[in-house]
Amino acid sequence: MMLASVHAGLLEELFGLVSKKQPSVKTQGKQDSKAPKRPKIKAKARARANITTFPEAKDLDDSDDSDGGEGLFAACAEVWDALLPEGFRACILAEDDLRQPRQMVVSSETDDALVFIDRVGCSFLLPGDCKASCGKKGDDRIVTMKDVNRDGRIDQDERFVLWEGDSLRLNHGLAIRGGYLLASNATNIMRWPYKPGQTSPVDDKERVVVVKGIEAGGCGAAKQGHLTRTLMVDDENRLYVSIGSLNPTWPGDRNSSRAQVRRFLNVTDPLIKTMDWTEDGKAFVHGLRNSVGLAFDQKGRLWGVDTNDDDIPSNVTKDLGGDEFGKQNPAEEMNLLDESREGKSFGYPRCWTEGRLPPDITQGHSAQWAVPGREDINADLDDEWCRNISNNQPPELPLQAHASHVGIAFLGGKRSSDKWRQRCEETGESANGGFPCEYGGDAFLAQHGSCCEHTDQMIGKKVTRVLLDDGKVRERNEVLTLFGKRGDDNWGIRPVSPVFDSEGRLYVSSDGEADGSDGKIIMIYYDPSLIAESSPPTPGFSPHVADCFTDEEAGSSTSKSALPPHAMRKAIDQCADKCRSAPATATAGEGCGGFAVDEEGGCDLQVGEKESEEARERASCRDAVYTRDGPPGGYVELATGNCRSFSTYPAPSSSKTPSYSRHIPEDYNDAATMSLEECTWACDGFAYDACVAIDYDFANPQSYPCHIYAEAAAGDMSMEDWRTLRVPNEPRRWCLGREGRVVPEEVVPTAVDTEAEPPSDDEGGEGEGEEKAQSRSSSSSSSGDGGGKGGVSDVLEELLKGLKGISKRDREDRTDG
Repeated sequence: MMLASVHAGLLEELFGLVSKKQPSVKTQGKQDSKAPKRPKIKAKARARANITTFPEAKDLDDSDDSDGGEGLFAACAEVWDALLPEGFRACILAEDDLRQPRQMVVSSETDDALVFIDRVGCSFLLPGDCKASCGKKGDDRIVTMKDVNRDGRIDQDERFVLWEGDSLRLNHGLAIRGGYLLASNATNIMRWPYKPGQTSPVDDKERVVVVKGIEAGGCGAAKQGHLTRTLMVDDENRLYVSIGSLNPTWPGDRNSSRAQVRRFLNVTDPLIKTMDWTEDGKAFVHGLRNSVGLAFDQKGRLWGVDTNDDDIPSNVTKDLGGDEFGKQNPAEEMNLLDESREGKSFGYPRCWTEGRLPPDITQGHSAQWAVPGREDINADLDDEWCRNISNNQPPELPLQAHASHVGIAFLGGKRSSDKWRQRCEETGESANGGFPCEYGGDAFLAQHGSCCEHTDQMIGKKVTRVLLDDGKVRERNEVLTLFGKRGDDNWGIRPVSPVFDSEGRLYVSSDGEADGSDGKIIMIYYDPSLIAESSPPTPGFSPHVADCFTDEEAGSSTSKSALPPHAMRKAIDQCADKCRSAPATATAGEGCGGFAVDEEGGCDLQVGEKESEEARERASCRDAVYTRDGPPGGYVELATGNCRSFSTYPAPSSSKTPSYSRHIPEDYNDAATMSLEECTWACDGFAYDACVAIDYDFANPQSYPCHIYAEAAAGDMSMEDWRTLRVPNEPRRWCLGREGRVVPEEVVPTAVDTEAEPPSDDEGGEGEGEEKAQSRSSSSSSSGDGGGKGGVSDVLEELLKGLKGISKRDREDRTDG
């Protein structure tokens, strides 16, 4: 509290006014409608006297040794069991005295301070309307905190309460724009004056109700109606408010007042008058079951994540997998809600999005299906109606079913990541814990998690990364785990609201347990110095370790590269890719047999074994030297990178090809630390010889590096693959196919290798095109003939027999995307 006292003393000295000392989170008094009387002074003078702000934060540089040489954020309380990409670290920034932190804001309008709603147990429920016992009762709060000394931990004098009380029942929503702070409960949206970085309580006498009359029904649980109201304000000062469904029979259309995002104008107008929910608001988009997560991307477009339908009636599911239906369906959704979608319906409760269905039923991941006959509101609808985009807008990206996506943030989004963006534009490198520049524009989603109505295990409880190119979800639809639990055990972290600060560091609120305890704020940052300096494994190459020596005559050591580890790894990956693009015939004395990367990152390709041996002999510890290897016995290289994104889901096709699943070999000794050799053994012995391919992650050998691809039995809704939507490191992930086995298009995008051996006469002769091959595939599949123990057709197996690789053009496409 020393900082707050100093500020108060300065104000007393400057203005001759008495300023009340601000208590900490633990001692702060209530600030509700019964605010204490204040001296009658002019409004402007009162504002100058009472508003205190955070001091300027320490200017932390990656090379700063003022913390005793312990590196970035020396007081970090590390989340020890977290699974993160290499170079990333997660710290518990704050947890003492936190209850259930929900929507957070950090931006230039908060002076990089975190501001969030901290609710308590069931205190946010409507009095008298809801019967629930969620444990603790108490006061809801609006809290602000800032790591002023940049030690990675919020101290008591770095956190303050802006509002506290039990009269408003704040439940989730918060926004800050144009000098105002807005917060929501189930029925109203309130506004207070706010100054960037403010630490003193907001003036409750200046509180106004911006929106009233929000549909109040519901008790906060999915089947009992949703109570949270997420708030976002755009550059034109228009307020967007998301409201979830009341129940599955609620119409969900633009006139229903539920299951939509509603828009209000001029919410920063100083002379604003209270607006009515139905009369003054406009349904911007509708047909959204519960889009708790909203965020603006770098182009200022609004996006949302929707939890989708959780109560598809049995008359629909009985023919779509029966009891297995609910394990992977319906998919949750990532939706673009920009101006071009204004007035659109996103389907609920008439339509739902496919996650995964049995092979003989599927229409492909993200296909739209109808819910006919639900309380007669959908009586005349069918699947074709739902697949007509004029009736129903499909998602930009289908997401894991039942993971409960409730938060979304964009690195480089509007009013965030300003310093990070400037550094990346000027130098190409982030600093001070900011995420790598190549992460810019990507979306980061919070999975709150759910268990176990539809599955027998916990789903979610992590933060994922969605790769975007210029604001569009990549065609490969990859969803990657940024932050999750290492291993199978449950953990007490339930991510809610992700936000980026100006430096590009990610903060995530976790609302803990249902009884209102164990709330946390987590900071995730990137530090290149955490990356090991050893030469990284690279698919298809063996690193050569030179004997380190010191040149005493020159007075310099050659034991360390001049490049930092992360930059050296980029150079190695790029050089390896160049070598892969060359003919792989090193044993014949030609082609690229290896490469060397010097201390400055220069790439030197060696031709054949002789040059490779010479390079090894002259290598020092400053050089990274690699010899080209072949794949393990019985396997052929298909690609560098994951074999196929979302290969757990069948690709849309007019012909029903076998469906393949991506699995972790659960029954192996320790799947978390399998070697490449063990991965091939697991594939060789998997499920009656059904495995056709593997991919292995050399960059993360301690966190489930092995994925195996095998034919899925009809109706098999196995959840074994849920952990595989995970950290990527594509340049160091290797996709290998089993020799003599067909690797279908849904596992590897290219079915025929242009550099492979030509087919024999009985395979159709040279020149048989892909179109004809697909035609044969379709006819053989429709005839129902199975081939081999894995059930792959004989015709396909013969057609693609001898697959040895993948075309250079397609390999480069996958490496780039």
